[in-house]
Amino acid sequence: MGFDIQRFPNVIDEELICSICRGVLQDPLQIPSCEHTFCRTCIEEWLSQTQTCPIDRTPIEINQLKLVPRILKNLLNRLEIKCENEGCITIVKLDVLANHLTDCEYNKNILIQCENGCGLIFNLNIKKTTKDHNCIQALNNELNNVKNELEKYRNDVDFYKTEISTLQEFIRLNRANTSTISYSFEDIENHEILRYENNYTDKYLN
Repeated sequence: MGFDIQRFPNVIDEELICSICRGVLQDPLQIPSCEHTFCRTCIEEWLSQTQTCPIDRTPIEINQLKLVPRILKNLLNRLEIKCENEGCITIVKLDVLANHLTDCEYNKNILIQCENGCGLIFNLNIKKTTKDHNCIQALNNELNNVKNELEKYRNDVDFYKTEISTLQEFIRLNRANTSTISYSFEDIENHEILRYENNYTDKYLN
């Protein structure tokens, strides 16, 4: 998927636009025979469905794709693009975009610790508010959160204790029933043996 064309302040040459997603070429690959160029993800997904060029239907397999010429890569790298992070108005060259995103103060994925010593973790994009927050209040909030979590775990422990007690009682009753059944079978067996002995005595000894 290419870069959103709306992020580029200047007009983009049609040759630098992917014909599949209509975005500016991102990690582009080229079809050698016709030299049509597309974003890597776009053309690989396309060829997983049909093995022809999206533009002129030239037969092509995914392992035949090649990297674009250096001159095209240089043209892309020189394009200016707006940062994708909400609130950031920085415009950089495309080839340094990745470096900017790593350090951008509006990057919501970057976390920092409070500079006042309470240890609270903030998103880098709200860095300016960290100096104004109340460390004591923040720590009290964290303590309350820990207490709530501890209470939850205690309730879980009580629940599982009850479950274990119920299961143990079930096992005890099951063993008692099994023992009773065992004794019943033993009584029946003894009765049959005694009956057989009496029949044998009556028939052959009397």
